[in-house]
Amino acid sequence: MAIMKLRRSIKAINSFFSLAQRKRYLLLAVIALLSIFTILGLVNIIQQVGKLGQAEQDYNSQLLWQREQSDDLAAIQIEFKNQVQEWKDVLLRGRDPVLYQQYWEQYEQSERKVRKELEELRDELLALENIERDQPITQLSNSAFPLTSREQLKKLQQRSLNEMHFVDRFNVLIEGHIQIGYIYRNFLARYPLSKSVNNTFVIDQGVRGIDRWMSEQLAVLHRESMDDQNKVIADAIARQQQDIHVLRLNIQRTSGAVIIIMLINLGLIIERLRRSEQEVENITKRSDATIYELAYSDALTGLPNRRRFLDQLDHAIALSRNLGSMGGLIFLDLDNFKTLNDTKGHALGDQLLVEVGHRIKACVRNSDVVARLGGDEFVVLLDALRGDAESANEMAGTIAEKICVALNQPYHLTSYTHHGGASLGVALFSRGDIDAEELLKRADTAMYQAKRAGRNTVRFYDQNTQNALEARSELEHHLYAALQDDQFELYYQIQVDQHRKAIGAEALLRWHHPELGLLHPSQFISLAEESDLILSIGNWVLNTACAQIKRWEASPLTRDLVLSINVSAAQLRKSKHVTKNGRNIASTASLYRPDFIEHLQQALNASGIDPSRLKLEITESMALLDMEHTISVLQQLKALGVSLSMDDFGTGHSSLTHLKRMPLDQIKIDQSFVKEIATDEYDMAIVRSMIDMAASMRINILAEGVENEAQEQVLLSQGCLSFQGHLYGKPVILVEFEQCVQRHTNNNA
Repeated sequence: MAIMKLRRSIKAINSFFSLAQRKRYLLLAVIALLSIFTILGLVNIIQQVGKLGQAEQDYNSQLLWQREQSDDLAAIQIEFKNQVQEWKDVLLRGRDPVLYQQYWEQYEQSERKVRKELEELRDELLALENIERDQPITQLSNSAFPLTSREQLKKLQQRSLNEMHFVDRFNVLIEGHIQIGYIYRNFLARYPLSKSVNNTFVIDQGVRGIDRWMSEQLAVLHRESMDDQNKVIADAIARQQQDIHVLRLNIQRTSGAVIIIMLINLGLIIERLRRSEQEVENITKRSDATIYELAYSDALTGLPNRRRFLDQLDHAIALSRNLGSMGGLIFLDLDNFKTLNDTKGHALGDQLLVEVGHRIKACVRNSDVVARLGGDEFVVLLDALRGDAESANEMAGTIAEKICVALNQPYHLTSYTHHGGASLGVALFSRGDIDAEELLKRADTAMYQAKRAGRNTVRFYDQNTQNALEARSELEHHLYAALQDDQFELYYQIQVDQHRKAIGAEALLRWHHPELGLLHPSQFISLAEESDLILSIGNWVLNTACAQIKRWEASPLTRDLVLSINVSAAQLRKSKHVTKNGRNIASTASLYRPDFIEHLQQALNASGIDPSRLKLEITESMALLDMEHTISVLQQLKALGVSLSMDDFGTGHSSLTHLKRMPLDQIKIDQSFVKEIATDEYDMAIVRSMIDMAASMRINILAEGVENEAQEQVLLSQGCLSFQGHLYGKPVILVEFEQCVQRHTNNNA
């Protein structure tokens, strides 16, 4: 419940700040958008710088190529001059075949090298300028060689190279180079080697001026290449300066925008931090209020809890001391609340507590304080009771009676109508003559007095009651040590048939108190049930009874006896809920499996006795608490083979419909009906009806509390054949009981 209330508080805080949250999200969106613009501006600057760097790299690459081209042309010039000289050397050395062959090879190598360099340079230009190669130059025919070659060379010289593309000039030079080499080869092939000197003049006349023309053209190309190189450098510098200027402007604009955006962003962030601080402060205040509410209020009912109430009580006592006024404290505890929780579940129990809080608040004054201390305990602080002690006492009693009547009305819960009341204790204080702890103790004592008076009533604090409660508390303290110190003992009271032959016994618990002596169950069982010690005590009784039955099996005198033990309601309520496969599930009456059943099964297995020799007695009033649950448990007990008996039959209001569903082997007529059966016609009629009913249902019936023969005779005349009472024997220790069995056996022999 505390978690649920905390969630509701957080939800309320979130609702309160919903508008602020929407504004905050809008502000965060603006900040994010401005941040994106800032990043985009920075990216743009980086891109511009990258473009400038790429442009500079491209210009440098172009300049490098221009330099390489110029260097290549200069090298080709030198190679061509060397080749022309080698042509002449070949002809001039023609008389010596060896030298001729040597110079001829040098000439061919030089020719191939020049032509290859010209072609490579042309191809590079074509690749760079993406210019398609023209149709291949038509090779000159071998026929009429001198005339054709001369005419072809003259045509080449007459072509206006300045109007041609730079790359096409290379084609012309390559063609001229091919024609010159062709002329040399043909002349050398036609004339003998001895006339090579004369051939020199003939060839020179045919190619006159061509070598100079080619050298000049190569020089022109070299100069143009250098001019292009200078132009590229100038253009690169101009463009670079222009790009730098444009980039600088872009960077300045972008940087200005980025700075403005960052300033706006910074302002928004500062504003957001200021608002966040304010929101945190507001949330902290509300959280503190919520924490205070959770720390000082009951999570289920919303009433002040113990801590807060004690503060208010201390304040009221101090105020009473200062003003000389009177006040009162009402301490109340719901009747049978634990039974409702155990049988119907905690959800209905919580609903009941909430309704109780509402009813109490409706019965008190506005100045009075209603609080829940925990569980089903509530307190009411009656502040400033007017008048003298008698008037204050009367006013407190009136309010308490009003609360008692209100809490006694039916509670219409979700799936169940609950009937229950409360026991109220009242304690007054005046002029600060008592502290809070003592006042609570007195009111609690008065509440217990109300419970002992029959519940659903009001009692004022009484010192004698307090003394009795202290004695009861002391007894409870000793009760915890009783099991460990082996202070319990079973007494046995004989049960006989119509011939007074022993048929069994009832085991009755006795406590050998170290200071108070021998105590009967009526003096401590109720205390054991309130503290749950009854579970341990009940297990001890069960184990001891099974062990005793096992020992009796060894004697012909006692082997047929049936031993009865009493089972309390607490033993049958202490349960776990199981399915058919043994897994835990939600509470359902039909699936109740009390822990007592497991202890019983273990005791039967450990002792190895015949289960039918053990009889379990439950009271009729206990069965009425939850009839469906009782029937389910009795069926599970019966399945183990033990006998079942209903004690104190006739004192409750069980119907025959429920009774016939119970797997009972015996019912016991309560001694209150047997006591006056010989003289009271009404008791006679009641007992007769019980006996007739048991006979019709084929259930054995036993009368307890038989103290004289007159009672025995009346019961015999009505058909009762089993008896228990002082007429046959009192509850005694084991040795005396066995002697009593021996006497009854001898009397029937």
